[in-house]
Amino acid sequence: MLALQELGLRVNRPHIQLRHGMREVIDQCRHLIAEAGNFPYPVEGALIRVNSLDLQERLRHASGNLPGTVVFRF
Repeated sequence: MLALQELGLRVNRPHIQLRHGMREVIDQCRHLIAEAGNFPYPVEGALIRVNSLDLQERLRHASGNLPGTVVFRF
């Protein structure tokens, strides 16, 4: 995301966060749902990037998303 920002694209940098474990990711998704109406633009979800290579491989078989990513829509 930071590389995209350096190329001149707009990213929501305050909301780029590192979370450890599924519980923290779920809690952050719940927080985003609660705050979605407070953004100055429409928010439809979040892109979750998985750092674990093992989990990336498991997700690759389970979803049609980019390798190591999960799209959370609300």
